[in-house]
Amino acid sequence: MATEAARASLLGLPCELRLQIFSYLLVNDEDPPPNRWEAGDRERRKYEIYLLDDDPALHFTQVSAINRSVHDEVHKYMDGGSVRGDAELDLMIVGYEFWPTWTRLPALLRPGKPFDLNLTLRIYSTDVFPTLASRAIYWLLKSLLRNGPRLVLPRDATTREREREPFHIDTLSVSVVFHDNYTPMTHPGAVAEIFRCFEQLAYSNVPWQNVKRISVHAEYDGSQGRVCESREWLVKETVGLIRDSQEWKEYFPS
Repeated sequence: MATEAARASLLGLPCELRLQIFSYLLVNDEDPPPNRWEAGDRERRKYEIYLLDDDPALHFTQVSAINRSVHDEVHKYMDGGSVRGDAELDLMIVGYEFWPTWTRLPALLRPGKPFDLNLTLRIYSTDVFPTLASRAIYWLLKSLLRNGPRLVLPRDATTREREREPFHIDTLSVSVVFHDNYTPMTHPGAVAEIFRCFEQLAYSNVPWQNVKRISVHAEYDGSQGRVCESREWLVKETVGLIRDSQEWKEYFPS
């Protein structure tokens, strides 16, 4: 029995068991922090964005590096639809601060391979709309497309990492959730500004060729009861903001 145990290996397991192991190793699922005090150690970035110093969602077992056989099986498993390939990013908005947390992140997100991104806006304060929130959301999206899930490359990043192909998003789906129960009268205005922000983004030429579609869904309590609103835009190539316009400078400053 001891000899058989010593010879046990990943490749010696039935395929069904290996795939079950892959499902735990290749997708990182996290709960969003309930508040900023339990959001972990973070570093303040541009536009009052607080990024985790050492995001656990970015750490994966390098199972695909075991050997060529496992590498091919892992990629076939991830690319074959056996596991959801979409990513989920939670953005907690408190006061004038933004706290992004990856709540679902597949290990094999890579440049040139399109994926769907589900972005949840958890809004505890509507004071940041429109300008500051628009700038923060734009910075996050631009950083994701350019640098991947890390958002900010380390100082010792290689030239290859800095010059690699950008990431591609098929559909950016945005869910707006309000946790501000004290000023519900501001929610309709905030939703209108959020729609305007993403519409301008879709027509701005900024995400052209890197994002195909943007959809936004918002729910809030209105004077006549629960209100649900949705908008969707195909990202356009040339229509929309003119780069030297005042509106462009307001939403997308350099």
